[in-house]
Amino acid sequence: MLKYVVEVKASNRSTSGIGTWGHPGRIWVRGYGEATKPLYERTIGFVDLRYKGKRSYFYEVYREASRWAMYLDLLQKGNQSLPLNDFGRMCLEKHDLKSLQDKVINSVRADADIAEWVMDKETWDVQVVYALVIKKLLQHPSKTIH
Repeated sequence: MLKYVVEVKASNRSTSGIGTWGHPGRIWVRGYGEATKPLYERTIGFVDLRYKGKRSYFYEVYREASRWAMYLDLLQKGNQSLPLNDFGRMCLEKHDLKSLQDKVINSVRADADIAEWVMDKETWDVQVVYALVIKKLLQHPSKTIH
């Protein structure tokens, strides 16, 4: 079983696309097994490490990475009894797998949902990830024990 971790590391200026003026960094999700070398790695985005406040691009990319790590961890455990609120149940019924993945990775309509359903960003993150995990597990019943 892998342990998924969000990591932020300094990046090469030429690969980040930020330019020579910034302090580029990479945010990625890595999965570690027994060894110290990562067995899973996915780059979520490149950011400027100078700005890390709650309203910054860094914070948004970090939230996306945290949601993706939570999704992979819950999917690996195969738990279908996740506590959904009304918003989570609506996401599960209304959206297909692709649109839920877009919500997890790209924060599609996050601000509109938060304003409409009166919730904070952390609750939105958790409910969207729970809905995606349940949708994925229900779509692929091969995870059940025979």
